[in-house]
Amino acid sequence: DLSKNKFSGTLPKDLANCTSLKWIKIANDSLSGGVPYEFTSLSQLHTLSLARNKFNGSLLDYFANYSSIVVLDFSHNHFTGTLPES
Repeated sequence: DLSKNKFSGTLPKDLANCTSLKWIKIANDSLSGGVPYEFTSLSQLHTLSLARNKFNGSLLDYFANYSSIVVLDFSHNHFTGTLPES
């Protein structure tokens, strides 16, 4: 849980090298940019909360295909486009 800090910049794609992560909460910061594609390697992830940041771009369809995801919170960001069908 790295929430409620003053982190800014982009979400480090190297975080995806921690393939055993099951829970990530980085909310209430000032991170921006998109969610890195490299996060597809986090196959054991069951909670991902990136709420209340400044992320933008389109939502990534591959998160909907994770069978282990229980909580996916991208609320209060600046995503655009359509919601992925899956």
